[in-house]
Amino acid sequence: MTHLMRFNYNLRSGIRLRIHPLFTLLMFMSVVTGHYVEIVTLFSIVILHEAGHVAAAKYYDWRLREIQLTPFGGVVLADEEGSKPAKEEAIIALAGPVVNVLLVLLAYGLQWFGVWSDRWTQYFVEANLTLMVFNLLPILPLDGGRIVQAFISFKFPYFETIRSVAIWSMVSSGFLLGWACLGFGIQKFELNLVCISLFLLYANGHAWKQVPYRFIRFLISRPSRMADWHRKAVLPSPLVVQHDTPLFTVVRRIVKEMPHIIVVCNGKGSVVGMIHEQRCVQHYLEKEQHRAVSELFM
Repeated sequence: MTHLMRFNYNLRSGIRLRIHPLFTLLMFMSVVTGHYVEIVTLFSIVILHEAGHVAAAKYYDWRLREIQLTPFGGVVLADEEGSKPAKEEAIIALAGPVVNVLLVLLAYGLQWFGVWSDRWTQYFVEANLTLMVFNLLPILPLDGGRIVQAFISFKFPYFETIRSVAIWSMVSSGFLLGWACLGFGIQKFELNLVCISLFLLYANGHAWKQVPYRFIRFLISRPSRMADWHRKAVLPSPLVVQHDTPLFTVVRRIVKEMPHIIVVCNGKGSVVGMIHEQRCVQHYLEKEQHRAVSELFM
């Protein structure tokens, strides 16, 4: 259904471009009200913002699937989500806001040389800063939410990371919607913020449903990360579990940014075995999640 509600274009690079209907409505309203220059400027800023993400993703050889232009800016979707280092995810997410900073500096430079007027410079700078600041809010799928998720995944289990960030993003979107609706019936009511909040709430509701599938995708891509750590001689981090611990509990404790060796203890606290992480992942993917570690490996 959502696919039918969007305009689709295929770029020369093979990346699909989708324009959300709310973004189309925003452009239409700007044309109706005579704000031609403003909407062209906004569209250009959004495109350049997304170009920053694309350039960073291409630098790391990510396979990009599509670019979505939404009411709050844009979202770049990649096939490697969850399978690449968190450092790369954070840098790619930051690349968009960095472009906005560069555009602000460019605007002040053109103003200083007398190319742009003070009024136009102020509008261009405010548009860039508004887009940048909003995108840095710690809510998915905004850049800020992606950055927060990347940093959390350095130290915490990946399953809990994507689950907790999805919950936080839903709650935050709800608060943003409530705050926007407080001005209903008065002059300060912001219809555009309500629309954006509704979009974020819907997107994060969908993201919450996708958590199990994203986790499976992460596990499937795990061998490539393990091979990379092996080449770099990275020592595995011990993950201590009890012999009767279900396999799904063990696998959900895997931290994205480190390899693991599973240390199995008995009821007395003595070590009774050590299992390579990949063996646990393999049995998990073979639908043996609810079996105890001792039953599978001892």
